[in-house]
Amino acid sequence: MSRRFTAAGALAAVLAVLGCHDGQVRLPVGPHADRYEWRDPVSAQQFRAPLEELLYAVNGPGGYAKAIQPVEGFVVSVRSRWNRLVEPLRACFDELSRQHNEARVTAAQFDERAASLLAVVHELSQQRSRLDAAVAQYESGRQALSAAIAGPVQGRGPAERRANQSMAQARARAEQTLSGAAELVSHVAPLPAADGP
Repeated sequence: MSRRFTAAGALAAVLAVLGCHDGQVRLPVGPHADRYEWRDPVSAQQFRAPLEELLYAVNGPGGYAKAIQPVEGFVVSVRSRWNRLVEPLRACFDELSRQHNEARVTAAQFDERAASLLAVVHELSQQRSRLDAAVAQYESGRQALSAAIAGPVQGRGPAERRANQSMAQARARAEQTLSGAAELVSHVAPLPAADGP
């Protein structure tokens, strides 16, 4: 009986050294620290949840529907580009959670990197609001253009110009926002390859 308890005690000691304590992970406090922290494993899915909320569900029209809905083409294009820019952050969250759960990072390093990723996600949430506003402006301009074209000939020219100007401003705002998002992501993740011609 005493041998069984001795073996169990030895196993517990080995697991503690290897970094297992009631399912927790043993992380050094810092790079050259003699102290350790026991932490719960990080769920990659929960860890990256704030990022997932920033991604669009993009279902673009196809064929004839795409040809007759130019505004949808603009919306799908902008949202697809946004997703491609933001997507690399998912791998960053996943890799950091893996490093944490395999005790390949110190507690201080994990906290610093996690804070950096979450700060970028916070900034991106503001950028996404700007992108949504640009898309709404574009849609409003397109509706105004359709109304001008369908309306009486008298006064059509100025109304068309205003609508086209609003749509052009919306496109410029969207491009500026996408550029800002790319810059934010580039601080913590490699950017995706540019689209071909």
